Amino acid sequence: MNRVFIRFLLLAAEQKAQLFLYGIDKLPEICYNIICCLQHNHYNGGNTSMKKHLKTIAALTASLTVLSTAAAFGGITASAATTGDVTLGNVTYTVYSAYAVVKSCNKNAVNETIRETVSGKPVIRIQPSAFKDCSKLKKVKLPASLKTIYNNAFKNCTKLTEIVIPYQVSSVSNYAFSGCTNLRWVTVDNPDMHLNSAAFPNTCFIFWNAYGLGEAELCELSISAGSHSLYVYSFGDTNNDGENDVVDAQDILHYYVESLSGNVNETEFESRYMKAAADLNRDGSVGPEDSQTALAYYSEVMCGNDVGTPMEFAHNFNS
Repeated sequence: MNRVFIRFLLLAAEQKAQLFLYGIDKLPEICYNIICCLQHNHYNGGNTSMKKHLKTIAALTASLTVLSTAAAFGGITASAATTGDVTLGNVTYTVYSAYAVVKSCNKNAVNETIRETVSGKPVIRIQPSAFKDCSKLKKVKLPASLKTIYNNAFKNCTKLTEIVIPYQVSSVSNYAFSGCTNLRWVTVDNPDMHLNSAAFPNTCFIFWNAYGLGEAELCELSISAGSHSLYVYSFGDTNNDGENDVVDAQDILHYYVESLSGNVNETEFESRYMKAAADLNRDGSVGPEDSQTALAYYSEVMCGNDVGTPMEFAHNFNS
């Protein structure tokens, strides 16, 4: 058998194993590796031999993609990829070698907090239809480790009224919250998250973290929002002056004290907007802990320490 062809077979086997281990997120890198292999052989005189086996190579590449995609979405189970399902409370997780995903939830769940780690692995995805038809679900707290929410994940959660999308989530698939007829308040912490136009119901208000976004990005975001009611805020910058500083820490503490005294006269929209910017530890309320987080971030920045974005710092500070 031609040496080039043998080399490709070995590469395909190696890359398929990589994808079984690390999931669909590895697919772009795998395709790149295969392309590099083909290009290397083309420029080193191997193109004639490769033409002989073009159909076979195409079939191998196609089968690699199909097999790996099926494995990532549960169609094929590889012993090296998963250590099994773990149920904690109402939520069932599937644990893989490097990460865990949310598989399903008990239909009677009312208030849920999704774990950040399961069996020592970070929970990075909510699988398609994981919470579908959980019609009693009123609140769910998503973990900071989360990166993707797949389609129909919360379909028909008719009592769900609010959701905070954590700062590492890069995409919420279309129809992820379809049928959530009472979902009114959505807070998005990742400024760079891709907004799919059909991810959320058109009836909800979306508070979008604009930290670090320029005019061009804000314009593009406005276009992507379509018919959604989208409002931008900046995480931790409660007075919207472009700085996360001691003044914001004072504002948060003042707001908390006034709220306790019953002196805050605001609409629900104003309250939700303030909470999006000031609830830095994302526990559902604005309190002295948030003021402490804001002050700690400002102190670290003033000392010249690289502590990441305010979102990253808040998560690490409160972990």
